[in-house]
Amino acid sequence: MSNDKDKGAGAEDKAEVTATGSETATTESSTARPGTSPAAESRPGRKGGARKGEPKPERTASAAASGKEEPTVSKTTPTPAKSADTAARASSPARGQSAALLIATLAFLLSLGVGAALFYLWQQGEDVRTDQARQLERLTAELQARDERLARLDAGLGRETAGREELSTRIDTRLGTVEQGLTRLQDRTTRQERGWQLMEVKHLQRMAAHRLRLMDDPDGARRALAAADEILAELGDPRLLPVREAIAAEVQALEDMARPDIPGIALRLERLASELRPIPLKGQVPQDVGLGAEDRGLIAGDGADAEAPWWVQAYSEIRAALAEHISIRRHAEPIRGLPDAEVELFLRQLLTLRLEAARIAVLRRDDAEFQRHLDGATALLDEHFDAAAGAGLRERLQALKGVTLRPEPPDISGSFTLLDELEG
Repeated sequence: MSNDKDKGAGAEDKAEVTATGSETATTESSTARPGTSPAAESRPGRKGGARKGEPKPERTASAAASGKEEPTVSKTTPTPAKSADTAARASSPARGQSAALLIATLAFLLSLGVGAALFYLWQQGEDVRTDQARQLERLTAELQARDERLARLDAGLGRETAGREELSTRIDTRLGTVEQGLTRLQDRTTRQERGWQLMEVKHLQRMAAHRLRLMDDPDGARRALAAADEILAELGDPRLLPVREAIAAEVQALEDMARPDIPGIALRLERLASELRPIPLKGQVPQDVGLGAEDRGLIAGDGADAEAPWWVQAYSEIRAALAEHISIRRHAEPIRGLPDAEVELFLRQLLTLRLEAARIAVLRRDDAEFQRHLDGATALLDEHFDAAAGAGLRERLQALKGVTLRPEPPDISGSFTLLDELEG
């Protein structure tokens, strides 16, 4: 903006100089005489000068300023004013030279200012361009560094992605292997568990047979078979249905099996042993030969009737008194020696031991021993004890001989054999 102001000032100065020159020229033309122009004399070859002997046209300052031509007016001055004109003509070139010098100085200063301003602006532009170049270089370096960093990041990301993909592939492979192993292990475990359950079923079947055959425990055998059937039901294998049907038939056979009342038989034998004391031995009961009904009643210990004759009553009282010390016996068989008290005690204890041994055989469910001891007790009763007095005991002993302590058990091995065939 300062340059524009300087240029405007220079233009105004030039216009002033032009106007001054025009005024000077007008003055000179007005003071010159016709036909004798000092300028023409001093500068005969100057452009725009008048020829000799021709009047020089004049323009006013206003005409010069407006660019229009005005008619030339020739003026004549009187001769006495020649010295003043000469002085004016002498001072006019000096003023023109001063103005030109001033204008030149101003123009030079203006050109210096403009040049300095242009140099300053150029220097500023160079600094700006240098700064911009530096910034551009810095930005370019930063962009290159960022590009390199991005390239490194891309490369690292690619490597990481590849590593992750490889790791994922390895993990998938290992997972597949683990799943296959788990599947095989599960199948093996399932097979082993099924095998263990079937082995448990077989063990229960063997236990049932053992309880039935060796321990004579049909209830325990039935419970063992029921437990085996529950395990087969948990397996849910339709191929094992025939085994379950066989087990059901065996359980039903065990429920229908005859079960003797072992405690009741033992108690009956114990009561029989307690009934031996009143039964007399053979030869201890007197025979009522030659006696009537009344005598037989007395011998039997019934006592005399109140309406009997006095002598009968007296005889009864005497016999009752003597019966405590004297006993009269009559035997149809040949008379043998009477057993003493020790022999009687021995026979009674022997019969009691036979019955007790039979009771123990009942508790042991031993049919052979039970029958043997019952036969021995019956033989002792028939040989040494009175037949009439021991008839009831003998009948009860014969009834016990018909009891089977250990009935024939059913066959419960069919389910075990069938299961073994299916699994084999």
